Amino acid sequence: MMATHDRQAWADSALFDGSTRLQGFSDFINIPIDQVNFMACQALALGLSFIYREFFNPEKVTTTKRHVLALLAGLGISYICFGKACFTICMAYLSVIHVQRAMFNYGDYALDITGPLMILTQKVTSLAFSLHDGTVKDPNSLQELQKRHCVKRIPSILEYFSYCFNFQGILAGPFVFYNDYAEFVTGQNLKGGKHQKSSFGGGGGPSSLVAVTNKVCLSIFFALGVILIAPWFPVGFLKEEAFFEMNILRKVTYVVLITSIARWKYYTAWILADAICNASGLGFNGYTPQGLEKWDLISNVDIIPVEVGLNFRAIIEHWNKGTNRWLRATIYERFPVLPTVVTYIVSAIWHGLYPGYYLTFLCGAMFTISARTVRRTIRPYFLVSESWKWFYDVLTTVTTRVILAYATFPFALLEFWSSVDVYRSLYFFLHVASIGSIVLLPLTARSKPREGGSGKPGSSTHDSRLHRYKDNGKAPALGDPSYASPSSKTASMVSELPLEAESMKKSS
Repeated sequence: MMATHDRQAWADSALFDGSTRLQGFSDFINIPIDQVNFMACQALALGLSFIYREFFNPEKVTTTKRHVLALLAGLGISYICFGKACFTICMAYLSVIHVQRAMFNYGDYALDITGPLMILTQKVTSLAFSLHDGTVKDPNSLQELQKRHCVKRIPSILEYFSYCFNFQGILAGPFVFYNDYAEFVTGQNLKGGKHQKSSFGGGGGPSSLVAVTNKVCLSIFFALGVILIAPWFPVGFLKEEAFFEMNILRKVTYVVLITSIARWKYYTAWILADAICNASGLGFNGYTPQGLEKWDLISNVDIIPVEVGLNFRAIIEHWNKGTNRWLRATIYERFPVLPTVVTYIVSAIWHGLYPGYYLTFLCGAMFTISARTVRRTIRPYFLVSESWKWFYDVLTTVTTRVILAYATFPFALLEFWSSVDVYRSLYFFLHVASIGSIVLLPLTARSKPREGGSGKPGSSTHDSRLHRYKDNGKAPALGDPSYASPSSKTASMVSELPLEAESMKKSS
């Protein structure tokens, strides 16, 4: 971790362009000014959300006024946090800022302009693809996700900048497609909802009070963990001699512990950002079978599936969901060859230039393929009874915890050689196991086809899966282990990726 005086030097330097009005409070609580500004601005955005929902309701004011307020408030909040740099956007400039961060603030996480720029990059690129889908491409060639999010009219200047800089998501997201945001501003997203006399004390429509209250409390809970517990388990300890003197079991345990705690800061930011959107009326997703409102349309994380997921794919599916939606819509569904690999590469570039990011995403791609292979070849042997299946689920849950920590600690450590030193001290055991499973398991394990078909294209099992995806309006999930036949051999690990893309086209 960066020492306190180094963080203060960062705040005092020309590279920090945000407000310093809360510097005294920052010094008093011993938390860097960039983080104090972030939390203060998110609290301000939460308060504005209540006002936006109640007094700038689509039934009371025009959409133009809603766009103007969202834009001005977003620009004001971003100016407080980052200064005038908030007006520059997109991927090339994002890369330049990543280089600057690596040069002048290497080895530490600071809340600089790269965060909002990453979100702006998602919005600008997704809107560009959506416009292309809606105005250029043949509607019959679009997949389900592309059909839902295609934009058939070029937004006005006000609509465009309101979408990019709205106060609800300017600091921490979550990513939202343009059509979803446009429906929110016009109030179409709440049409058909049960009308209630009061959502917060004056407006109508489905209430988000319970959802917002729960999310704010949960965000505060994780924030307290970050403040009170995280300092006792620093990521930097992975570079110290005391770590390398531990036995391998203690090393793995510490890696699992620090990566689990490192997720808390993301939970804090993402859940609070989701609450801000919900408070303003953004994120409504219908009702549960019990008639309760669902406010999870643009939620960025599902904590329980992430923390107790049965496999690596399940965790990926529920972690940073906004970025997953963006990557699927702009990259994965548009690359017919090796879409998984290309998606991981783009994701790494989007995150930044730290070598640790690339180690994490390369490991992620390998472990995704490896987990798919293990599930195909090993899992059928545990389906003979409920007790064996339960044992398999427990085993994979524990194993997935270790795999997740093993793959993601470089993301927190950032440095290449420091990460390699940790891997070397762990004997690269999961790298070896992963490569071994990809190469050897398809050759040695007996296949056990699913009942009712082989799972190959043209079989009843394969067709039923595509029918299920079509009925649900979903494409096969990235790295779906159930998609191909359990008898697939090593070569199919690569060849099936274009097949997945083709099947998604058919399912649309």
